[in-house]
Amino acid sequence: MTNLAEPTTGRRRRGRLSQEAVICDRGQVVDLSSTGMRLRCSRVPKGIFETTLRGLGSEVSLKCKVVWTRRAGLFKKLCGIEFIDLDDGDAQRITRMGMINRDRRSV
Repeated sequence: MTNLAEPTTGRRRRGRLSQEAVICDRGQVVDLSSTGMRLRCSRVPKGIFETTLRGLGSEVSLKCKVVWTRRAGLFKKLCGIEFIDLDDGDAQRITRMGMINRDRRSV
């Protein structure tokens, strides 16, 4: 995998929402959209992998792939993760999860 800079906003299909209450078993969710997320982790997942997002009473299991990486400190990496084969129900749950967290933060 090529180590690329973070993609430009023009390539992103959906807007991303900053997150703190959404938990991923692969690392810290930095931001989230219905098509992918930015993840801070110590190990970059290889190939196509499965992960679970949990937050605010909801849980979604997803198939994913890493589309870009960059260093984010001495032992951390920042990864752009794309969700694969996402059905409409899961996409809606992810969007709701991100929006509830955003609304909760603005109070």
